[in-house]
Amino acid sequence: MNSEQEKISAMERAGIVGQLSSMIAHELQQPINAITNFSRGLRIRNERGSLDPEVLQETLQRITHQSETAAQIVNKVRAYAKQHSAEKVRVNLLALLKKSIQKFKQIKGSRLSFDLNCPETIEVEVDPLESDLVLYNLFKNSLEACKNEAEPLIIISVEQSEQKTVIKIQDNGPEISEDLVNSIFIPKVSQKTDGLGLGLSICKALAESQGGSLTAIRNEQGHLVMKLCLPMAVPAKDIRKNQ
Repeated sequence: MNSEQEKISAMERAGIVGQLSSMIAHELQQPINAITNFSRGLRIRNERGSLDPEVLQETLQRITHQSETAAQIVNKVRAYAKQHSAEKVRVNLLALLKKSIQKFKQIKGSRLSFDLNCPETIEVEVDPLESDLVLYNLFKNSLEACKNEAEPLIIISVEQSEQKTVIKIQDNGPEISEDLVNSIFIPKVSQKTDGLGLGLSICKALAESQGGSLTAIRNEQGHLVMKLCLPMAVPAKDIRKNQ
């Protein structure tokens, strides 16, 4: 039975590796674009003779951080072939969401607004890098959806259900059709002219590899709502009971 289970796990990992292999260029585009923009900004300031030492130091730190993120993505793909599951750790959900929002706004600009409603005490057991990749892609899709809005807004709310935490992400973009909701996770299907149709497919796989899920619904107003479900962390008192 253990041997058969290992075969099943290996096939599951192979499936995720296959998706990640197709997705690697797509995911690396985010840190690469950030590094390019930061570097271009430094060059322009330097040519104008207005490069402040503090700005230089801060920007170099951001470039270093994005380089490390790119390396983590590559290492994550390599590690999947050997791992049985995601490397989950206990994290505060509010802190995780705030960090992801801050990083996204640094890369995409401050014109975008976020409405975040999350209790301070919720803790989840997730792989921080994978969760950040999923959130980044969901934020990016929301920004694309409301790009024609004068004041683009992403709304994030959090609910607890049994042993899961549900993160709902929606935006103030236009209404969508039921057909789009039904096909949103199908690989190679994209509503964007330059889209690969892989973002949400890989996000779903990453959520499931952590013991969670990613689903899409159409609310009463006709807007798309992405529901990211993550496993809650075991309460500390329960951990002590089992020890």
